[in-house]
Amino acid sequence: MDRDEYRLTIDGEVKFPMELNLNALKQLPQTSIVMQHVCVEGWAAIVQWGGFRFGKGYWEEQGYEWFGGI
Repeated sequence: MDRDEYRLTIDGEVKFPMELNLNALKQLPQTSIVMQHVCVEGWAAIVQWGGFRFGKGYWEEQGYEWFGGI
């Protein structure tokens, strides 16, 4: 990955389409969560994920939380 060229594009059915570079992503408030990760291959582990929250949306309304990590 070329860190200078990286862009996260958020578009489609969103209220505020945007494009964020890696620097902008690093400026977002950070959070972490400890959870059980269950893999479809049959193993599981307790893990700590860290990163930024994408915000409320369909998946959070379904009881899931979304994180992006850098």
